[in-house]
Amino acid sequence: MPILFIEGIILVIMSLALGAPVKPEWTGTKGFEWLWTPKLAKLGDLSAFIEGAGQIFFTLSIGIAGIIPNYASYLRREEDIPLSALTTTSLNEFAEVVMGASIAIPLAYAFGGPQLMAEVEAGMSGFILSVSALPPLFGRLGAVGALGGFLWFSLLWFAGVTSAITLVNNITAIFEEDFNIARSKGAWIAFAIVFLTGVFVNIEGAMKTEALTDYLDLAYFYAGSLLLLVVALIEVIAVLWLWGVNESYEEMHREAFLTVPKWYWTIVAGVIAPIYLIIIIMLI
Repeated sequence: MPILFIEGIILVIMSLALGAPVKPEWTGTKGFEWLWTPKLAKLGDLSAFIEGAGQIFFTLSIGIAGIIPNYASYLRREEDIPLSALTTTSLNEFAEVVMGASIAIPLAYAFGGPQLMAEVEAGMSGFILSVSALPPLFGRLGAVGALGGFLWFSLLWFAGVTSAITLVNNITAIFEEDFNIARSKGAWIAFAIVFLTGVFVNIEGAMKTEALTDYLDLAYFYAGSLLLLVVALIEVIAVLWLWGVNESYEEMHREAFLTVPKWYWTIVAGVIAPIYLIIIIMLI
C-alpha cells in the first residue's frame, strides 16, 4: 500500500506538470474544472445512484458477502471500530477520489480535450478509460510516458491484487472453517473458482446477451452493482434490526475513542439506509 501511494503521488505530479501538449486550451486544469463542476441533471438519472452506490460499496467491501465478517473475525473485541472505519474510508477516498481523479481526468483532458470527456460522460467506464484510453496518451510522452505508463499499470496492479487477496481469503476461510479443509488446499480451490469464473472475460466475444454487451458487463452489473445493494440491505437488517440498535451501538463503541451519534446510527443507518437501498433495488 505504501508503494501504491508513492506511485500515485508521482503520477499526480506528472499529470499536473503536463501543461497543454496538444492544444493550448486543453490543460489539466480544464480537466479538474470538468470533473468538479456539478452536473445536477445527473440527479434524475437512476444509473448514477446505482453506479455510485456500487462503487462505494465495492471499494469499501460493503455488500460483498462475507468480507466484512471475515475481516472482523481478526479484530480484538476492544478494537476501536469507529476510528478504524474513519481511517479506512478516509485513506480509500483520498486514493480513489483525490489521487485517482488527479491522474486520469487531467491527463485525458490534456490529450483528448472535450471530445474524450464527452465519451466519458456518455458512458465510457473508468475501466476502459484506464486500460484503453490512457496507454496511447502515455505513449505520446516518450521516456516520461513510458515511466508514467509503468507507474500507472503498477498502481492498478497493486490495487487489484489487494482486492483479490480480500476475496480469495474470504473463500479460503469458508473452506477452512466450515468444511475443515486445510488452508493451503482451500486457497487453491478458491483460486480455481476465481480463475474459472474470471477466464470468460478473455472470451467475452462469445458471451453476448441482448441486454448487455459482454460477459464483463454482465458480471459487473450483478457482482458490482445489484448484489452489492442486496447484500448491503441484508447486512443493515441483520445488524440494526435483528441484532438490535442498542446492542450493535454498544458493541461498536466498546473501548472506542470516537463516538458515532446515536441518532445517526438509529435514523440514518437503521431507517434511511434500508429504505434507500430498497427503492434503488426495486427500480433497477
